[in-house]
Amino acid sequence: MTSSHRVSNVSTNRFNASFFGIPRYPTFPPPDPFYGIPQDRTTTAAFHDSVENEGVSRCLPGTQEDVLHEITKWAQDTSGESICWVHSLAGGGKSTVAQSIADRFSDRAATYFFSRKTTITAKNFFPTIAYRLATLFPFVGQRIQTILSRDPLIFSRCLSDQLNELILQPLRARDPTAEDILIIVDGLDECSVEECRNLVRVISSSALDQDSQMPIRFLLFGRRAQAIHEELQSPYRSLDLDDFLYSVSIPEYLEGDIRLPPELLEQHPLLEVPAER
Repeated sequence: MTSSHRVSNVSTNRFNASFFGIPRYPTFPPPDPFYGIPQDRTTTAAFHDSVENEGVSRCLPGTQEDVLHEITKWAQDTSGESICWVHSLAGGGKSTVAQSIADRFSDRAATYFFSRKTTITAKNFFPTIAYRLATLFPFVGQRIQTILSRDPLIFSRCLSDQLNELILQPLRARDPTAEDILIIVDGLDECSVEECRNLVRVISSSALDQDSQMPIRFLLFGRRAQAIHEELQSPYRSLDLDDFLYSVSIPEYLEGDIRLPPELLEQHPLLEVPAER
């Protein structure tokens, strides 16, 4: 057989392999944008920067500086409590502060904002937090995919198992010298009492069980609800927004973009006064 004939056979074989659907080069599956987490288990509307939360106001420049400073100091103090509960009466500006803090720590914070205007529940809490952490830290996404390949039904298990498998275990590979990761939860009192109790109990218990090297903090926002207070077992930081005065002058406030918290606008008595004709 001549060399030209052998070359012709090789070319023909390659063509036939391609023709019959056999790839000429190794192929790899495309990366999973959800890191193996089913899309129906991620509540993107709960992100602080979601379309649904686009209209939520932030703190105006020069306002709430004291409370923002206290929260920032707590978040950066690795020797402090793992949980901080920020509370006030309705309309006290909790969501405004939560949004501002989420913006400030956007490079290392995962957020879940409950709202009575939507159907957001605690069912997808930990899968959604896991997805957000995976987008921030690639090594977390890789470990989550490994865990889900071993236990794809983790989403049907109890909240404590989901926290351990989807959040705590993947984070053990994080550099211990890196800054703590922040999980910000707003509107805890706006989910059902049972869901609120279960979620706070799991978070509080995990804070007690965590070793000192676990780089994770929980920042909780909610009204002074008995369900939250009773379930917080571990040592935690408590901040009452009513103890902080708005450190801004009236002229400075009037020059800004005046947008009251949505929960205050909904309950304001002036909204019920009919307009004069």
